[in-house]
Amino acid sequence: MKEKITIIFCLIVFSLFGKGLYFDYDFSLETTYDSNVLKLSDHDLDRFEAGNDGEKFDLETTDDLIFSPLLRLEGKNYWISGHTQKHEIFLKYNKYLKNDCLDDGYLGYKFTQFLSRKVNLELSYFYYPEIYVNRYQSVLDQVPTYHDYTYEKNGYNAAIEWKTTELFELTYHMGLAQLLYNKYFTEYDALNFDNSIKVLLYPKGKIRTSLSYEYVNSAADGEDAYDDDEVDEIKDASYESNTYSVSYYIPTLIKIGKKKISLSAGADYEQRYYQTNREDDTYHYSREDYTVTADAALGIDLNKSFGLRLSGKYQKRNTDSPSSTVERDKNYDMYETGLKISCKF
Repeated sequence: MKEKITIIFCLIVFSLFGKGLYFDYDFSLETTYDSNVLKLSDHDLDRFEAGNDGEKFDLETTDDLIFSPLLRLEGKNYWISGHTQKHEIFLKYNKYLKNDCLDDGYLGYKFTQFLSRKVNLELSYFYYPEIYVNRYQSVLDQVPTYHDYTYEKNGYNAAIEWKTTELFELTYHMGLAQLLYNKYFTEYDALNFDNSIKVLLYPKGKIRTSLSYEYVNSAADGEDAYDDDEVDEIKDASYESNTYSVSYYIPTLIKIGKKKISLSAGADYEQRYYQTNREDDTYHYSREDYTVTADAALGIDLNKSFGLRLSGKYQKRNTDSPSSTVERDKNYDMYETGLKISCKF
């Protein structure tokens, strides 16, 4: 953790040699209800409700209320050719009301260099100390035992935004995510490479439409994580995925007095194809996941400093696999509702 903070600090200090430096910050608190915090299948939900396999589920409830404070610090200056630089630090924490094991958060830094009025470059780094997924059995165990399935994540991103006209904007993004699992599941350590392209349209300057496509190649350690004679079962979670997204933003849906209520809505469709050739890896062999996500939100600025946002999200995954057990265990659906209060200073 200290190394991550040092990297971010050095990047900020290096950029502070620019001119015209000033700082700003904002704070938000979001309260979210999640109907299925671990994205459990109907089969696992039934097992939990029946009290079966107590060691499998380290949960008080399968739904929960999440409190998420987010602090964002911003600094601006100009350095290269007189163009503006922007530096942002993000610190977020997610606190679960009933399931402490799911508490998590991240620390992030984003640097934006405006190269012209139409082109800017973004570089960012985000660090997630621990992400809890579920409890599973490890291939290292001689006797079946459930362990926390957790990992830490480093995310490195770069993007170029090009606003070609007043009605059209193009963004290209590439990223590298490093996933490091705990000692019981090191075969899942992975490097995820993603590339995406997004088109923003502003018809009549009022409705903002976004269309995007993202390709991800995830290379997991798999059999390289262990010596051949160390484990009897090899799992390879490498996959490729395609995600298609569309979203809309209406700055003024309706007015209440002088207050404008905005509407944002979107949908994602992900196709994920696991790549292992090992037929004995029934969990991943010839498996395909199809996930649909839809979300919407209403927002209102009460004044220049305070705003409210009411949101909702629904997600459903269908898994296609030669193993009926995998299909039974990996299909799920969930929904979220949230209220966010933001303060700008």
